[in-house]
Amino acid sequence: MDDLNHLFAETSRFLGNGLDIVVCNAADGFPVAIGDVTEEIYDQCMAVNAKGPFFIIKYAAAVTQLGARVLDNE
Repeated sequence: MDDLNHLFAETSRFLGNGLDIVVCNAADGFPVAIGDVTEEIYDQCMAVNAKGPFFIIKYAAAVTQLGARVLDNE
C-alpha cells in the first residue's frame, strides 16, 4: 500500500489543490470455468475487483477536495 500512498501524495503535490475526481476502472473475471477456479485464481480476481478499488478510494480520499467524487466503471 506504500505505492498507493506515494502515488496520491505525489499527485496531490503536483496538482496543488488535490483531486477532483477518482475513477476506478478495473475489472477481472475468472479465466476458467467456475469448477476449475483455484484459490489462487479467486484471490487474484478479488484483488483486482475488490481490494484494489477499496484501497484506491482510501488513499485518494486523503487528497481529494471537498465535494470530490469517486466513480467506478458502472
